[in-house]
Amino acid sequence: MNVLAWNCQRAGAELTKKHLEELHRCFQPSFLFLSETKNNRFFCRICKFHSAMIGNKIFITFVYGDPVVEYREYVWERLTRMSLNCRNVWLMIGDFNKITGNHEKRGGGGGGRRAESSFFPFRNMISNSGMIDFPYTGNSLSWVGRRVSGKVKCRLDRAIGNGDWHFLFSHTSVEYLKLWDSDHRPVLAKICSVVRKRRKIFNFDKRWLGKPGFKEAVISGWGDFNEAHHGNFHQKVVSCPRLIEDLKNQIDIATADDNTTLEELEDLRRHLCTAFREEESFWSQKSRNLWHKDGDQNTKFHHALTKLRRARNLIICLKDKDGNLAENPDEIEAVAVQYF
Repeated sequence: MNVLAWNCQRAGAELTKKHLEELHRCFQPSFLFLSETKNNRFFCRICKFHSAMIGNKIFITFVYGDPVVEYREYVWERLTRMSLNCRNVWLMIGDFNKITGNHEKRGGGGGGRRAESSFFPFRNMISNSGMIDFPYTGNSLSWVGRRVSGKVKCRLDRAIGNGDWHFLFSHTSVEYLKLWDSDHRPVLAKICSVVRKRRKIFNFDKRWLGKPGFKEAVISGWGDFNEAHHGNFHQKVVSCPRLIEDLKNQIDIATADDNTTLEELEDLRRHLCTAFREEESFWSQKSRNLWHKDGDQNTKFHHALTKLRRARNLIICLKDKDGNLAENPDEIEAVAVQYF
């Protein structure tokens, strides 16, 4: 199960909508929490959910720490009170708007350091609630802001769980995703009790053709033809950069770079919007829908057409030379090999 929290800063912006579509497509979160959506019809600091997983009742709290410092301790007090009555496995995730110490901050005036006493209320809430950090990957400095003194980066977003959660879902991990439209990174909690290994399949993307740097990227990843023939070809294919991800990587790096100007960042985001429009064209081509016009945003429709075509092309059984049906994938493969 995946749980995702993100301070998106405006749910209606073009890049935000594209980012949400991609997050859903890549991670299919069971729970998604958005804050600062600019939706005045709904307002809260804490959202509580009960659910069940592998026969156990779980408790998930989505948190948005009050941006007004003097009100923030009311949020910590309420969470502490909730912990007194919580007897379930418990996960907190969201934008807490607070750090636990100066080690979670870079940049800012006064050498970037805050008084140690300012961290006590937040630390006490975490301690009194019995919450423990999860192992994480990605850049944990999840928020990037601009001040007169320069860029400031802090770990404002996090996911934490109580001891029961760590015992029951011992392989839960957190990933800080790329930052390319909001000033907060999405936080993804991947919840599992055992480790599952997956094998990734490489697929060539026709959108790469004609892009500047494509030929150089292929040569860099594969080497020359002879080398690709005699070396580990699969590894060379996998190592070839995914060019469609390049702009997001550039924005992610540029956001953290103190020397990047706002104009340069906006220019990268405009290019990213163009790339997403190309993606719509790609799905139209992939679905083989000839009447689709450029600019139509029926991406979900084209996804459905593509999956329908794949389902029609799927071989679910074969008849061998003796007239017996082979339905197991290994048996189907053996019948096909024997035939040819």
